[in-house]
Amino acid sequence: MNPRELVFAAVRGHDLTARQLVKDAAREAFSWSEAPAPDFMRRSRCAAVYAGLVELLAERQGTAPPAWTKEVGPAPKTLFLVRQAKTSKALRRMSEAQTPAPLKSRNVRALADYLDVL
Repeated sequence: MNPRELVFAAVRGHDLTARQLVKDAAREAFSWSEAPAPDFMRRSRCAAVYAGLVELLAERQGTAPPAWTKEVGPAPKTLFLVRQAKTSKALRRMSEAQTPAPLKSRNVRALADYLDVL
């Protein structure tokens, strides 16, 4: 699993790519509780997205997230991972209301089933 690919796909709104990367990780029996720390810590927005996704996916696997996720703060401004939320007020409201806690705590918004591919 390549953290950079996953984060950049998510940030750019490339949902199909992000979903495929999560599926590939599942097929490889990747453990989100052992996800490597991000090597892009200076990019606080990307680090926040990555930490939120790792926490979310570890939770869905029924495992604890890696300890390093506690050290990553929120994105400097609210970031919507669902591309259409930038233009659709209804989708924006849904994202605000449904965002899973690991993402919301990082100032990242997505729908409740974001990357729920299994």
